[in-house]
Amino acid sequence: MQSSRSVKVHWLDVCLRGIGRFLFSLLPIAFLLLASTVAQGATYYVSPSGNDANNGTSWALAKQTIQATINRATSGDTVLVADGTYAPITIRQGVTVHSVNGAQVTIIDGGGVARCVYMSANAALDGFTVTNGYSYNGGGVYVYRGTVQNCMISGNSAYSYYSYSNSSYYYSYYYGYGGGVYADGGTLTNCTISGNTAGSYGGGLY
Repeated sequence: MQSSRSVKVHWLDVCLRGIGRFLFSLLPIAFLLLASTVAQGATYYVSPSGNDANNGTSWALAKQTIQATINRATSGDTVLVADGTYAPITIRQGVTVHSVNGAQVTIIDGGGVARCVYMSANAALDGFTVTNGYSYNGGGVYVYRGTVQNCMISGNSAYSYYSYSNSSYYYSYYYGYGGGVYADGGTLTNCTISGNTAGSYGGGLY
């Protein structure tokens, strides 16, 4: 009888150890699933028929301006934008701004007086026409280690005017860099850049 009890205890011990090893083997999968869920982030919605008083969490509750929606988003989130023409924006770090139907019908317009898009690190802009932007550098887009893709960037300018005079002489000049895009470590993919101007260098891209 003593020998039989010993065998039963040994069998139970083996079973428990096996279950423990099996559960432990599942931990990496659980962590990967959790990381995937976290990495997806939230999605917010923008439509010309929306209202910035909405929370932007669905098309029915879409905000009206891209910037108001970006201000709500955090790194890892996506802002989906319906067809329309929108005011200039600053995209915060890690946020993706994505049009629903592409650059032909989704426009960011600087009105000839402001840069259209400023992008922080790891931000992304996907599927927009960027036009009529103005700044002394990056009139259309200033991208700092972000990604611009599937965009049409045209009709933007980078200019500034400098003048100096004293009793002996007077001189002046225009300067500006990257009329279409000023890329400080950023990436451009599948973009069309045309008809942009700059005072110094890089009418299209600097």
